[in-house]
Amino acid sequence: MFLPATGVLICMIASASNTTTFTINEHEAFERFNLLQRLDSYHHRKSVANSRHRVDLVDGDLHVPGDLLLDPHSAQPELPSDSLKQWATTSDDSVGLIVTGKLTVDGAIINSNRNRGPFLLVLGDLRARALFAGGAEIVIEGKAEFEDAVVGCYNDGYVRFLDELSAPFVISEDHSFDIREPGATPYFDYFNGDGDPEELIALLHADLRPDDIEELDAEGRLLPRMQRALPIAASSETAHRSPHEH
Repeated sequence: MFLPATGVLICMIASASNTTTFTINEHEAFERFNLLQRLDSYHHRKSVANSRHRVDLVDGDLHVPGDLLLDPHSAQPELPSDSLKQWATTSDDSVGLIVTGKLTVDGAIINSNRNRGPFLLVLGDLRARALFAGGAEIVIEGKAEFEDAVVGCYNDGYVRFLDELSAPFVISEDHSFDIREPGATPYFDYFNGDGDPEELIALLHADLRPDDIEELDAEGRLLPRMQRALPIAASSETAHRSPHEH
């Protein structure tokens, strides 16, 4: 079951000169971007005509020089530095982020709350270091490229890649992924026995390789590494500490 999150405003830095960043009413976003067809959560809502919630809209390209956090501060209690929280602050009424152009995230896209989170809808291409998906709805309509792993945790949210996906591998811990070309990127759902555990262990960074695949633990082991910009995939070139860490 998807629970839409309120109380989240995504703070953004846009590098392109032709980019406009603002917030719009949820009903306007619903009508303008056909959210009924794009996001599953709206299938269960009778109407948003009287909604007081807002949606953050980037009309153009968006460049985030750090991590893009799809969580309020309260969902990030264990981050090692306050500076890691700079891309998400609490608000009363924002429920999602729409980017009409290309989204470039120098760090990772992180939705650490496995039960909820603001939606992310990208109409253009996406490039990021990595992705950790929890309870949020994440839909990428253009091509998606990741230097490191794509990880999904628990079954409240989902990720849809509607065009080509390039990543070292996808790890699902009972998470819903919709991938246009599922055979093009190695996919492992060790929670449900999908994929060869030995193959996944071989693809993991040496610091993460467990004796038993059930010890991997997306939330307990993979998320903290991603928050610190440490590699999950052995092939990743991001084997360095985050510049935000002290």
